[in-house]
Amino acid sequence: MNAAKDIGLGPALRGLSPAGRAVLAALLAAAAALTWHLKSDWASNPELSHGWFVPALFLLLLGESRRGTARFSRPGAAFALGLGSLLALALLCLCVAGLYAVTVDWSHAAVSLMLALGFTFLVGAAGLVFARPETGLLRLNWQLLVAAGIWLLAAPIPPGTYTRITLTLQLWVSESVLSTLHFLGIAAVRRGNIIDLVNATVGIEEACSGIRSLISCVFAGLFFSATLVRRPWGRGLIIVLAPPIALGMNFARSLTLTLLAGNRVDITGFWHDLTGFAVLGLTSLILGAL
Repeated sequence: MNAAKDIGLGPALRGLSPAGRAVLAALLAAAAALTWHLKSDWASNPELSHGWFVPALFLLLLGESRRGTARFSRPGAAFALGLGSLLALALLCLCVAGLYAVTVDWSHAAVSLMLALGFTFLVGAAGLVFARPETGLLRLNWQLLVAAGIWLLAAPIPPGTYTRITLTLQLWVSESVLSTLHFLGIAAVRRGNIIDLVNATVGIEEACSGIRSLISCVFAGLFFSATLVRRPWGRGLIIVLAPPIALGMNFARSLTLTLLAGNRVDITGFWHDLTGFAVLGLTSLILGAL
């Protein structure tokens, strides 16, 4: 519900009750604990290297929430039901994460994902509390939703799901490259994710499947939609276009490397890394331009 009252950040912080300050401190402590838990994944997994920016972007998006659409929560049955449901879901995710940790290990991807999901629900619950008209610390808008959701894109995907997605992308990229080579009149055959040319053999590895650019592009699309776009249709367009742009750019990279290999160019090292960074940079530039 909209409200005309707009409290500045300083007065809103000073006006928090002791209980409100305790909730804010608990939220920041949970964010710090989740950051500490995920940092090993960010350091070891190239697909999650953007996670190092998440804590800063989280605070930035909370600040953007104050400048976004001024929607406030009102006490009542709907407020109590929403707050209770979000807290119950957060607690359930924490319990599931604990069960996974006991069964496997705290470093398992499923544990990290459930902790990130639980924190997302916790941010939603805190948003309801801090978006009350008398508090005015946050707003119930798209920026707050993205601030909560970006943690999910910074958590590792469970191994089974990751393998299935990666294999599907590998086969799609290799088949698409093969079809394009045939269209260009270049002789080639495919064996799974391996393409045999006259002068070379090129393999579409897991790192080249496009999952890295897909996750990074969706992450960038969500962030841009919350900070650079104000109309709902524009935000939806950015988010919908992010995955095909990422997949298209990765296909262009794989095709370029295959053509270079077919011309007896060593695509390991310099060319492999150069095209990889170029794809990530161009996809971000395209989204920013849109």
